[in-house]
Amino acid sequence: DYPHNELMNILVTTGLIGLIGYIAIWVVVFYLLVKQVGWGKKSNAYVHWSDQLALIVLAVFFASYLLQVLTSFDAIASMIILYFGFGLLFFMTKDGLADKKTLHEDRRVHMPSTATRLLHVFFVVALMLASIFINIIPYMNVRAAKKAIDVSGYDFSKGLTIYRQVLSGLSFMKDDIRIKLAHVVISYSQNHQLPEEKKKEALHYAISELEKSERKHPYLLEGMMELLTLYREYAFYDSTTLARAKILAQKLVDRYPNRRDVLHEYALIMLMLGDISAAKDMGQKIIDLDPKRGESHWWMLTRIYLATGEYEKIFEEIDYSLKLQYPVYEEEDFYLNLVQKIPPDLLERAIVYIKRGAQLFPHSIKYRMALAISYKRKGMKKELLDQIKFIRNTNPDALPLLEEYLGRVH
Repeated sequence: DYPHNELMNILVTTGLIGLIGYIAIWVVVFYLLVKQVGWGKKSNAYVHWSDQLALIVLAVFFASYLLQVLTSFDAIASMIILYFGFGLLFFMTKDGLADKKTLHEDRRVHMPSTATRLLHVFFVVALMLASIFINIIPYMNVRAAKKAIDVSGYDFSKGLTIYRQVLSGLSFMKDDIRIKLAHVVISYSQNHQLPEEKKKEALHYAISELEKSERKHPYLLEGMMELLTLYREYAFYDSTTLARAKILAQKLVDRYPNRRDVLHEYALIMLMLGDISAAKDMGQKIIDLDPKRGESHWWMLTRIYLATGEYEKIFEEIDYSLKLQYPVYEEEDFYLNLVQKIPPDLLERAIVYIKRGAQLFPHSIKYRMALAISYKRKGMKKELLDQIKFIRNTNPDALPLLEEYLGRVH
């Protein structure tokens, strides 16, 4: 990544000499502007008012550019406009660089014609419009996109609508905005706070957005990790996304062979594809990276044992992860899957962990669903009705999904 300050970026990448050279360029630029506009004792006294106006506008452009790079860094689009401005400045001040004596001897040679003055004004106005189009409009749209993300926090449908309207404008969208969109969509989809159709639509839209970032910046790890999570979530509606997820995950594993989060994603995708052997190998590799890390034991082995039906080992890994102080109760999805698969005689052990998770996260719908499934499997009708009532009062949109889960229980 880059520091969001071009002066700091030049100092870090080129050293003090490079920074002094960069500052010297701007000193010369503003010296030429001040001299040619007609300010100061040594200024050029033969500059027409229209040229002065054009040069002042050009000075404002350079000043605004400098203010921008104090909180950002150079981009190709803005640098093209900047160099065009440098060329225009040289064209408009080249007479001022001529010998002063020669200038006094033949004033007519150096005084620009009306057509040249109009050309000066035209180019400066075009420069300002291009700067607005490339810098100011995208900046405004990015701010609107951030507002859309904020709105999504309390009204997801409205926020997504605003976000789409922003993207329909004449601008690019920054990768960090797309990543924030993915965060919001993943959060809503995992907590079942969206109707299924809206969830499917949001996941599909977020995937299409992050795929744009992948094509433009394939080495943006955070965005690619979010894209893998979106692929896994969307596989419920379209299993073909797992094939795309596998290809992307393999690229990341090849690029980052010792990053646990990358290896985790790869192993989870292998589990979803049914390749237990590949997932197990990756899980062991994760543990070998740091044997005393609770996350390594919890994240992979519990999921692998769930897929292979080794349920006793699951509880051993949960207890071992707790000893290593891993927050096992934040993994509500795992417990929801666990109670649907384990034998009835092990349900009581699972309920102990799930109740503890529900106490720590009292608004978690998934823990309540896990308890409801457990109570139905054990024939505990009163406790089952209590959980259904809680879900109805807290998040009624989750009831259809609960009914679907309960319909699978015999």
